[in-house]
Amino acid sequence: FDENGTGTGSFSATTGGTVTEHGSVAYVDNYDGSSKALQISTDAAGNYLELPKGILNGKDAATFTFWIKPSSRWAFMTTPVSGAQDYLNEKYIGMLASPSSFTAERYNNSGTRLSSVSANGTYTDWQYVTTVFTANGTKLYVNGSLIASDTATVDIASLFTADASTWIGHGNWGTGEGFSGMMDDFRIYGKALSDEEITALSAKAIEREKQKLVKEKDRLEISTQFYDADGNKVFQLETDKTVTIKTAVENYLPTERNVVYSIVGYGSDGNPLAQPDVVNPDYYATLDILDQSEFTYTAANSADVAYYKAVVTDVTDSENPVTYDAGYLPVADVSFPDASPADSAATTEGAHDPTIFKDPVSGHYFAYSSHNLVFESTDLINWEKHDYTKTVTVPDKAKEFITNNYTNTTANGTYWAPDILYKAGDEYPYWFYLSTSCGLGGRNSVISLVKAKSPGLWDGETQDCGVVVASKENNNYYTNAIDANRL
Repeated sequence: FDENGTGTGSFSATTGGTVTEHGSVAYVDNYDGSSKALQISTDAAGNYLELPKGILNGKDAATFTFWIKPSSRWAFMTTPVSGAQDYLNEKYIGMLASPSSFTAERYNNSGTRLSSVSANGTYTDWQYVTTVFTANGTKLYVNGSLIASDTATVDIASLFTADASTWIGHGNWGTGEGFSGMMDDFRIYGKALSDEEITALSAKAIEREKQKLVKEKDRLEISTQFYDADGNKVFQLETDKTVTIKTAVENYLPTERNVVYSIVGYGSDGNPLAQPDVVNPDYYATLDILDQSEFTYTAANSADVAYYKAVVTDVTDSENPVTYDAGYLPVADVSFPDASPADSAATTEGAHDPTIFKDPVSGHYFAYSSHNLVFESTDLINWEKHDYTKTVTVPDKAKEFITNNYTNTTANGTYWAPDILYKAGDEYPYWFYLSTSCGLGGRNSVISLVKAKSPGLWDGETQDCGVVVASKENNNYYTNAIDANRL
């Protein structure tokens, strides 16, 4: 849309003949300011561009490709029908566009209607869209990726007549339907482009998506999985067994990174062991932007090892390396039952937003969940439930804060998502952080601190220390003071 004559009523396309402007259309800076884009502000039926008739005459396939930032309705349509379309007897190809979907339609109907080919997502920003229409199927690409397709048979060639109309931003349903949004670099090919050709045309969009992803994440993404000899995931290493450790890193930082992978064995004293069969040699990888690398190491258990830790070190700045703990596997011989018990009220308990804690005093395990439930175990398999729902609701100071600071709201009847910190030496060493909100999905919320003398929380004396952090409903930001975590 940088051709001479735009905005004068008609102009010559770069290739393909004269484009006629109808109604109110404008030309503004495109997605990166490098050229002009078509802008149709109101999706009235009379605001559109008309291409030469019969532009696809005699073709048996077609590809439409363009940049688009849509608000609503018809991105384009090609049809031999001069009047309004007749439902169930439609004859056209086209695409509907909105900020949440792109829908390709292709019909040569005689009383029945095919389903559409749709891509659903968040399309509020500029996207590069390609639709490929053939007699044996339709493909829809967004930013070079195939998002939706079908293999429905359609007599496409019969739609491409010498007098068929092609519009940008218009469809002939009823008295006509329009488009609102912006488009740029609109191209039509009288053939089905290959995946390689579409990737080449989408190169700038693909790079733009990469840059956006890097800007959003701005980190190394690290994951580690542990597997037994049969390829099953494990969460502990049993004595005299081996484990395969797989650590993967993907670079979402804006520069190339150099990383080192290590699998380190630790003794029961928490110090790393130095034997060659316990601490593996380092593995080095260079990761370009959005590159990923995976390191696999098989460890044979040793009597000296209490746990293994996967470590990733970013050594790009050799004088200031950054080390990440990438995974932890304890050595243990906990026996699990061969089969889970029946899923019934007698054997299954709901534990919403749980956190688990090993009491350093008793050695017992405690699991805390929303709605005032505490579970206690000595072996992580058999659990005793402590139910405080009848005696404890929400800490008094949390309720008082909500009453004094939020209007027309009432605190939930129970706290949510507890988390615990053990503070040795304190008179009340068990510190519980409890979330209280004013309704599911609301953002009038608080996290308060209750200190206790017992890991059972409500089993003994407690101290209500009040609200630690609060959030308030506000449409300009979306914080919510729930789901505490002591990290």
